[in-house]
Amino acid sequence: MKTRLGKIAVALAVIVTLGAGLTACTAVSTPTGMCGWVVGDGEGNNDAKIHDTVYPDESVSYEADEVAHYVPCGPRNYIINDGSVEGLGDQKVPVEAMTSDETPVLVQVDALWQLNQSEEALTKFAELCNKYICYTEEAQAGDTNYATEGWNGMLRENFSQAVTRATKEAMLQIPDAIWKTQDPIETKKLNELLSTAFMESIRVRTGYNVDLFCGSGNSGWDNPAKPGEDGNNFTCTNVRFDVTSVDRDTRQAKNNTTTESKTQLDTEANQARYDKSVPLYGDQTNYWLGVQDATGKCPKESTCNIYLGNPPQN
Repeated sequence: MKTRLGKIAVALAVIVTLGAGLTACTAVSTPTGMCGWVVGDGEGNNDAKIHDTVYPDESVSYEADEVAHYVPCGPRNYIINDGSVEGLGDQKVPVEAMTSDETPVLVQVDALWQLNQSEEALTKFAELCNKYICYTEEAQAGDTNYATEGWNGMLRENFSQAVTRATKEAMLQIPDAIWKTQDPIETKKLNELLSTAFMESIRVRTGYNVDLFCGSGNSGWDNPAKPGEDGNNFTCTNVRFDVTSVDRDTRQAKNNTTTESKTQLDTEANQARYDKSVPLYGDQTNYWLGVQDATGKCPKESTCNIYLGNPPQN
């Protein structure tokens, strides 16, 4: 890891070189909440390796055969909801899950996170990012930099899948009280279970044994004023979760009627039929309803012989 003094020395060397008219470099200030890498441009005999790590609010200089890649590394969120609020949500379909009482539910949740800013983690994230071209070469904040298609694609294939898997796993430990009474104790428990399950799931998705994603608000440098310096450690806590809604999945209940509910419906229908027939058949109601059922089983366009009493002897 380079020290800040080392970076200043490199910058001064570049300035001297420029003064001699031997080469050219570009100097850019990195916006707050953004990190990046200076890499070789890969053209001709140039490499495409990472030459330097860039942190928020730093001035970065790079040569004509280098380029800078930037990504948002400050506090972020990933919102899963039902899409009912226009413009809100990264995934507009709730997670389908099951409670410990085997009730299907729909879960809406916010994940609160940021990138791990340690040099090792950012180097690993650069590998993942390159797959999707999730970076931008413009040191700008706002929509230009925070919502590129590559960035969103990276989140969809990794973050979204990990959140979904973690939610399904965590909900299996939560009873129906969470949707029946919106029990805050169960909601808090679900948030904690989600946080642990997600960190395990995202490692599987990315294949790295270092955490690339951390919790926002409670992750950071020992000395925030000097990110990236030797001896200054970045503490990465678990990604935080805020479950905003857990509702029974009535769609699934309507489309997949359980055996128990079917039995209940049949019982109620039979009782209604019996009650309606009592005035006609009295204490013989069961007998005559049985005759009707037997007659009704005779196939159409067929002749059935139905005997009341003993059948004739052949």
